[in-house]
Amino acid sequence: MAFSNSPGAIALSGLEITDSGDSGIFGNNLAALTLQNNIITRATNQGILLVDSNGSFAISNNQIANTNGVAPVGIFDPPGGQGIALANVTGSVALTGNAIAGTKAPTRTPLPSGGQGIALANSTGNVNLTISGNNQISTNNDDGILVALVENATGNITISGNTIDNSGKEQAVPSLRGDGIKIAIEENAAVTNLIISGNNISNNVDDGIDISLGLAASQGLPGIDPSNAQLNNATISNNTAISNNGQNGIVLRTFGNSRMAIDFQTNTLTNNGAIGFQAATQGTSTFCLDLKGNNSSTGYQLTEAVVSTFQVVDLGNVGVNNTGTVTVEGGIDNLNNLADCP
Repeated sequence: MAFSNSPGAIALSGLEITDSGDSGIFGNNLAALTLQNNIITRATNQGILLVDSNGSFAISNNQIANTNGVAPVGIFDPPGGQGIALANVTGSVALTGNAIAGTKAPTRTPLPSGGQGIALANSTGNVNLTISGNNQISTNNDDGILVALVENATGNITISGNTIDNSGKEQAVPSLRGDGIKIAIEENAAVTNLIISGNNISNNVDDGIDISLGLAASQGLPGIDPSNAQLNNATISNNTAISNNGQNGIVLRTFGNSRMAIDFQTNTLTNNGAIGFQAATQGTSTFCLDLKGNNSSTGYQLTEAVVSTFQVVDLGNVGVNNTGTVTVEGGIDNLNNLADCP
């Protein structure tokens, strides 16, 4: 089912779509779309695909299962295989109460693979993205939720009250894929506000949460310019079950000339395979962190590269202010508060 070039409002509800030859529902150049209470099973490439659209979009209480991605023809073609995929969608986007499971896609190395439950990829404009209200995102081939901003794209992002588990578990050939939540900001892209709160994130093959600025550029991926990416006013709090993930509970990384300021408080990280909380800088990047009131059974690792800047609020008491062992490497400095982040 496809819709294109519509300036009016479109609403679809109560549909059952099975074994579609391509995306179950496709929209291009739309201004307003509401999708609710639909059941989409065994779609090819995407359960729901929305591209090149600016306006107001609400996707709620849909069931999307067993979407199968097809390998792209060219290396610059985007990978298929997402339950819900949004590409250059700007304006207001709300995803609420959806159940997404069993998305599959072939592995592409080193290029990004498909297989995400929810994926947004923008290279232009501003998006206000909310993923909340108990979305159930489980057993997808790759990341549960992926947000990728490149070029000059900007965004305000809220991810709250969801259950995200078993990402990366359904691979034909097992590999280190499948974060619960992955946020990738590259080039001159920026996130003005980020909230990740009240989620249960468990049993994912890779990290529970992975937020990386400039990683793709540092890896030399084709078509990606050096990073001046920005993540400002970020808060990750009250996630009480970041647990049993194969690698880190959460990993935060800055590369190139990127800048991150993040408040990480009152989260519980339990039995993750590597480190509960890992934060690291590379290049000439800047990272400012407020770390308080967390509990990690596998500790915290803070690492500053030689020419980068890493500052932590109340650094001298960071071990007292959190439960679990805190390891500090490099010349990390004290910061009075996040508002003073350079």
